[in-house]
Amino acid sequence: VLVAGIALIAGTVLLVGYLKNLLANSVIGLVAWAVLHYLLGVQLPFWPSLVVSAIFGLAGIGVLLVLRFLGIAF
Repeated sequence: VLVAGIALIAGTVLLVGYLKNLLANSVIGLVAWAVLHYLLGVQLPFWPSLVVSAIFGLAGIGVLLVLRFLGIAF
C-alpha cells in the first residue's frame, strides 16, 4: 500500500510538472498568434492557426509560418 501511494504521488508530481510546461507553451503560442495576426498583419486562417498555436505553442506557429512562406499550406 505504501509503495502504491508513493508511486501515485510521484506520478502526480510528474504529471503536474508536464502539464504546467504544456500550459505555458500553449499560452505563449496564443500570444504569438495574436501578435502575428493583429500587430504584424500576417493573414493565417483563423481556426486552424488558432488550434495549432494552442496545442503546439511556438513550434506550431513556426511551422505554420514556414509552410505559408513556402506556399505549401494556407
